[in-house]
Amino acid sequence: MGTTAGWTGLINGTRTPILDEFLNTSTTTFPKSHGQRFVKITGVALEYDDAFTSAFNTAFGTSLVNGEPFGTATLVARLK
Repeated sequence: MGTTAGWTGLINGTRTPILDEFLNTSTTTFPKSHGQRFVKITGVALEYDDAFTSAFNTAFGTSLVNGEPFGTATLVARLK
């Protein structure tokens, strides 16, 4: 479904996926700044990860839904 590696966090001392990234609605540019070249990916959709949803609901008695949209992100990385 266009998923990349997810974002992780510590839950009860265990590294757990929190958000999945979906790139199917994103756009990529290659800006330059101060002689450096970057890759910039905008419009990355973020959704709650299944493992996070389950752990969070168990820990806090909430009712987050698997795959619920969380928001969007812009990713920037410097190229070598």
